[in-house]
Amino acid sequence: MNKNKINSKILAQTLILVVAACALFWQYPHLQFTHDELSALQRTQFKSFGELIDKGIRIDGHPAGVQTFLYYYAPLVNYSSWALKLPFSLLALGSIVLVFAIAKTIKQQAAGIYTGAIMAVSQYFIYYGQITRPYEAGLFFSLLSAWFWMCYFYQNAHFKNLIGFAIAAAGASYSHQISLLLVGIMGIHTLINAYVKSVTYK
Repeated sequence: MNKNKINSKILAQTLILVVAACALFWQYPHLQFTHDELSALQRTQFKSFGELIDKGIRIDGHPAGVQTFLYYYAPLVNYSSWALKLPFSLLALGSIVLVFAIAKTIKQQAAGIYTGAIMAVSQYFIYYGQITRPYEAGLFFSLLSAWFWMCYFYQNAHFKNLIGFAIAAAGASYSHQISLLLVGIMGIHTLINAYVKSVTYK
C-alpha cells in the first residue's frame, strides 16, 4: 500500500470522527434527560450498594454495570446533564475507532471507513450516544471484544489478546444482555471456525 493511500484513509477516518463528534456534541449543554434516563438516575439515590442491587437493579432487568457506574458517578458530577452524558458519547466515538481497528485487523479498511461513515450520520447511533443508558456501553465493549478476538486469530495468537477479550467480554456482559449474547455467539463461532481450519489443514 503506497503512502498516498495510507494518508487518504487516515484523512477519511479523521473526517468521519469529526463529523460524528459534531453530531454527538451539537447543543450538548442544552440536552435534556429522557424519561428512561430519569428513571435510571432516580434509582441511584439509595443509601447503600445493597439497596441499589435490591431496589434499583433487580427491578430493571438490565445487567448491573451501567447502573452501578451511575450510582457512583452521578453524585460526583452533581447530576449535571452534559457530564453524565459525556462518558457515553465518548464510548460512541470509541466505537467508531474500534470499527476502523477491526477492519484494519482483517485487512478491510475500506469497509471500516464505509461503516464508520454510516455510524457517524445515523440518527439511531447519535441518539443512543447521547443518553446515559447501557446501549452505547454494550456496543463499545462488544466491538472491543471483537477486536481482541480478531487480533488473536488474524494477527498474533498471543495470550494477552485472550485476556483483553475476556475483560472486554465481561464489560459487554455487565452492560446489556444482547451484548452478552453477541460476544457468546462470536466466541462460539470463532472456535468452531478455528477447529474446522485445524481439521482441514491437517
